[in-house]
Amino acid sequence: MANFTVSVKVRILQEVKKTIIMCQQLEKCGIDFMTIHGRTPAQKSGEVIDVETLKEICEVITIPVIANGGIKTLYDADQLHGILQCSGIMAASGILNNPALFSGYNKTPLSCIKQWMDLKNKCDEKITFQCYHHHLVFMLEKILTKKQKQEFNYLSTFECVDNFLHKHILNDFQYLPLYNPLIDDFVSCDFDKQITDRHSSKCRRCIYKMENLKYRIIYEYELHLGTSAAEKTRRINDVYDGGVAKENTVRFWCQRFRLGNLDLQNKPRGRPVTKVDNEELKAIVKVYPY
Repeated sequence: MANFTVSVKVRILQEVKKTIIMCQQLEKCGIDFMTIHGRTPAQKSGEVIDVETLKEICEVITIPVIANGGIKTLYDADQLHGILQCSGIMAASGILNNPALFSGYNKTPLSCIKQWMDLKNKCDEKITFQCYHHHLVFMLEKILTKKQKQEFNYLSTFECVDNFLHKHILNDFQYLPLYNPLIDDFVSCDFDKQITDRHSSKCRRCIYKMENLKYRIIYEYELHLGTSAAEKTRRINDVYDGGVAKENTVRFWCQRFRLGNLDLQNKPRGRPVTKVDNEELKAIVKVYPY
């Protein structure tokens, strides 16, 4: 048995029937999975994808189908997956504009830009200037002003690009702790040994729980800087995209840390005390059995 997979990526045709026949023929060829773009070859990227045709294909093809086209946010991916019930979602231009798209960010976080800079420095000459600059053009699309974009497009050396980023983007940026080994003590998944549909659903909850713990570690870090809750919230949202931190939440956890409680988990709420008199309830049921 071959230890590799073969896949095909296609666009839909003008006629739905011909598109389905093409996909069925490809399936009979023995491919392992298929990626289908929801636009015809003649359509441009800004046009709406044909969801109905994609849905019909997913209903008749038995191999895994990956849907593609029009994915700009994680919400877009969730919505399309919910409609098609396909095996997966692919993003192309959306990932170029925001490599952290599938992590839920609406624009490229500054930490991602900094990591791209660090990767370039570590790889020496393996990353060309054209590649480095080209990806940054996409990543900075929602961050730079029109005037800054014009200036950035004319930069021609690594040094000029890095100086520009430090001056306009990363001037007040600081790496915040993204990982703490203690998180592993709090986050567990019953399906970490086998990837299944159930595992995917379970891991979504695990990731959500881990994200909360990560931000609480950052709240503790910010506490030691001595800034106000409002300033802490602003700094965190500047790095991780606006909205991830709420001032009331930051204030609550910082107050908790000040009191010496460094536990990152929520207190177990337990079962609320019942306020219903069971005997009284039974009497009411006897009077009003229906």
